[in-house]
Amino acid sequence: MSSSRTGWCSMSAIRISRSSDLRRLQDERYDVELVQGVAVHLLVHNVPYVNREKRVCFGTLVSPIIDLDPCGVTRGPLQNHQTWWIGEQPCSRDGVPMDNIVCESQTRELGDGITINFGFSQKPLNNVPYADYYAKMTRYIDIISNPAMALDETVSPRTCQLIRDEEGGSVFRYADTASTRCGIGAASVKLAMDKVAIIGVGGTGAYILDLVAKTHAREIHLFDGDQFKQHNAFRAPERRYQKH
Repeated sequence: MSSSRTGWCSMSAIRISRSSDLRRLQDERYDVELVQGVAVHLLVHNVPYVNREKRVCFGTLVSPIIDLDPCGVTRGPLQNHQTWWIGEQPCSRDGVPMDNIVCESQTRELGDGITINFGFSQKPLNNVPYADYYAKMTRYIDIISNPAMALDETVSPRTCQLIRDEEGGSVFRYADTASTRCGIGAASVKLAMDKVAIIGVGGTGAYILDLVAKTHAREIHLFDGDQFKQHNAFRAPERRYQKH
């Protein structure tokens, strides 16, 4: 279903090792996971925080990955400064909720098995965009985990020795940052079927094919006994003709 395109790198998955900011997070022992299926998200697990009962707990910080070059390497400055959170609402060491960073308070699906509980918005200092994903994630982690480390000096967000599998589950040759950017991963999952059949690929069917080809369906089977003739080209998407 995927096809090569001039100027684009051949790739099946984004690699942490190819991006200096993601690799730095991993090298500094953050529990990093890159989830890439119907969308692309960066997860940092085991981030300590304080809940309302003033207990130290551990949650997961989530960021969409939309700033990529054609070879799947992250690039900055970042367009998006927001993150999501899996866990209870982080609080100060006294159990006071950090309402100042919360922009969304609802449980919802992002797709690929990711269910978030809160959305955070912490603009970078002086409104200068975050330079990369390392700068963005560590800024949020510091805000969330500092109260926990003040209560318990034995906890830290940098304790991971596990290197997670980076293989992606996407059918595309390069990452679907469109679904990630629009936050429609949960909807895209519904179209991630094993096989889709289109009967008739003429004026209507060709447009259906063009749209289905942009979903995460793994196989598309076409059935049409007619010949594709010159006049059909003027009814199909992505048509090419020359005017004089």
